[in-house]
Amino acid sequence: MRLQSCQTSFYRLEPNAMTKKAIFTWYGFLPLELLRRAYSSQGGELAWARADALAVVELLVARGFRIFSVDTWLPTQPGPTPLIDDWFCSNAMSASDFIRTFQRVPAEAVSIGLVPYFAIDAEPAG
Repeated sequence: MRLQSCQTSFYRLEPNAMTKKAIFTWYGFLPLELLRRAYSSQGGELAWARADALAVVELLVARGFRIFSVDTWLPTQPGPTPLIDDWFCSNAMSASDFIRTFQRVPAEAVSIGLVPYFAIDAEPAG
């Protein structure tokens, strides 16, 4: 996969909440099964376990979307626990490679059965 530009016109930062909100939502392009298995944050952002996250990336790229970042979370309640490592399109590896090889999960999270989830940010390519 070739590296892509990190310029984006479909995303904005809301300074009050300091959270990213997608102007264009691509969730409607995903099969219901993937949507049902997603972990949802309190703000409605979705994240998937590794195998499903890889499927989401593959489906989005096939539909002409560009992946420009991937956040790593632990699926805790009432909201996600962000992990330190995230992927941005300026990195040398692809989003799929990042998801496939991600290993940095705190030992205490592993001991209680938590696995990393991946929140994907995408926009239409071109």
